[in-house]
Amino acid sequence: MPNLDADAVVLSALDAIPHATPDVVAEFLLAQLPFLDELQGLALAARMFARLKPAAWVLQIGGTVLDRLPDAVVALTLARLRELPPGPLRIEALCGIPSRLTRAEQREVLDGILDATLR
Repeated sequence: MPNLDADAVVLSALDAIPHATPDVVAEFLLAQLPFLDELQGLALAARMFARLKPAAWVLQIGGTVLDRLPDAVVALTLARLRELPPGPLRIEALCGIPSRLTRAEQREVLDGILDATLR
């Protein structure tokens, strides 16, 4: 059996973004991150965040996903989540990472639930 060229597979997935369901591509790319070293993971995550809209990846990021990633990739991912504009997507994303929220973010989530921002 020939060796799998992981870089080629990931680049193919990135190239598929305009032609595939974005959340499926995001799920595939996120699944690769735990198997990459920190620099490769950072590069892949940065490319994914640059090429996919947040709606494609944000709801797939949760505490269990973050627990498997290198620290630098976690930091980048949390930064991207925190850059989301106020609204339902941000509230739902923050709900997926409760142990990593600041006090202000916890309050934002609670307010979002109470004022029905979150469905």
